[in-house]
Amino acid sequence: MICLTLYVAVLFGFASVRAEHSSLVTSLPGLSDDKLSLLRFNQYSGYLSGLQGERLHYWFVESCNSPQTDPVVLWLGLGPGCSAMDELLSGHGPFRVNDDLTLGLNGYSWNSNASIIYLDSPALVGFSMSSNDNFSYSSSKLVNDNYAALLKFYEEFDEFSENKLFIGGSGYGGVQAIRLAEKIIGNKSVDIPLKGIIVGNPILDGSIFANASIYYAYYHGLIAERLWQSLQGSCCEEGICNFASPNSDACKTAVEEFHTTVYNKGINLYDLKSNCSGGVPPRDTLQLPEVTAAGYTKLTCVNQTAETMYFQQLDVRDALHISADSPQWTPCSASVTKRFEWTTSPASHVISKLVPYIDILIYSGLDDMLYNYLASEWAIESLNLMPSVSSRMWLCDNQVGGFIKEWESVMSVLTVKGAGHFSPRSQPGCMLQVIKSFLQGRPIG
Repeated sequence: MICLTLYVAVLFGFASVRAEHSSLVTSLPGLSDDKLSLLRFNQYSGYLSGLQGERLHYWFVESCNSPQTDPVVLWLGLGPGCSAMDELLSGHGPFRVNDDLTLGLNGYSWNSNASIIYLDSPALVGFSMSSNDNFSYSSSKLVNDNYAALLKFYEEFDEFSENKLFIGGSGYGGVQAIRLAEKIIGNKSVDIPLKGIIVGNPILDGSIFANASIYYAYYHGLIAERLWQSLQGSCCEEGICNFASPNSDACKTAVEEFHTTVYNKGINLYDLKSNCSGGVPPRDTLQLPEVTAAGYTKLTCVNQTAETMYFQQLDVRDALHISADSPQWTPCSASVTKRFEWTTSPASHVISKLVPYIDILIYSGLDDMLYNYLASEWAIESLNLMPSVSSRMWLCDNQVGGFIKEWESVMSVLTVKGAGHFSPRSQPGCMLQVIKSFLQGRPIG
C-alpha cells in the first residue's frame, strides 16, 4: 500500500500541529511536487543530541494510517558504523531511489502502520557529527548515545510519548536494539513505552556464530568435502565442534583456510542467490572489509551507488536540513568501522532478561551467509527458555514464507524464504505482513 491521498495536514489535525516544526521536510529532490503533495504523512529531518553533545542525524516519517495511535519504531543502522538512511531509501522506508536519482514510492513501506525514526549513530555515521575529535566508539557509548537521542526525540515530539515504542535494526543494529532495550527496562526513573524489539539477521553470540557459519557454508556447497573433513577431524570431539577457539594448530589452520576460501570467493555473502554487484573484483582485493581491521565505506557486493549519489547532492542536504559541518554521506563510516570497540558479551544473554517485559521478533533471510539463521536459532536455543511453538510454517500470499519458532509466548524467531540479509528488500510484501502482525500483536502468517 502506497501512502497516497490528500496532504496529511488536511487529514490529520494531529500532524498539522507540527506543520511549522523547523525539521519539517517540505520538498525532496527527485520527488515531483505533485507526488510530494499526495504523500499521506509528514516527515522530519534534523539532529538529536547524543550523550556528550553529539548531533545525531534522524529522518522521521510519520505513519500514514493513524499517527495519533500507531506505534513508533526507532530503526538503527547496521555495521557498527553504517547508516540507517540506506534502509530508508532501499529497504522498508517510503521511498526508493532510482539510478537516475529520482525517487519512487515504496508500496510496502513499514510506515503504512507505524511512525519510524531512522537514526544514524554514533557521530560520523551518515550526516551525524561531533565537535569532539576524541570521543570513543564502543558498544556502551553507542547505547548511551541512542538513549540520549531517544529522550531528545520525546522532548521535540512529545505527542508520541504515549505511543507504543519498538526498537529495531539489522545486523549490529539489531544487537544495539537489544542493548538499548536493556537500558530502557533497567532505568525505572524514566517512563518509555517500550513494547518490543525487531532484530534482523543479528550475531547474538560470537562463538555460536563462528560454529554455525562453517556448518552453513558446508551445507550450501561453499567449501569442499576435503576441507570439511579436515575441520571435523581437527576441531571436533564426540560430535562437539569448536571452530571459534581452535585448540590445536591443525584446527587453526583448517579454520583459516575456511575463512580464506569462503570470504575470497567473490560471492555475495549477504545474499547467496544474488550476484556480486559490479562483478567479482581482482583476487588480491577480495577479502571482505567487513571482516578485517580496516575501515570501510560500503558493503561488499551490495550496490549502494544510487543512495550514495543521492545523499551527496547539495540540494538533498538542504532539503533535509543538514549542517554544512556534517560529513559527506557514505553508506558506512571508515572512521567508525575501523575504531569501534566491540563488546565480547553475547547479546543473547541480554535477551533472556528482556523476555519477561517485552515482545521480541528475530528474523533471518535464509540466503544470508554472513549473519546466517543457524547462528540466531542456536543462540536462542542455548538460553534454555520455554518453547511455546517448536516449529511451524508461516504463509504469505498462500505460499510458504518461511518457518517460525516461538519461546515463552513473547519471542518469535523466523526465517524468510527467498531473502538474504536485507529481507525487506528481497521479500517486501511478506516482510510488511510480518511486521504489521508483530506490531499489532497478531499471530504471524
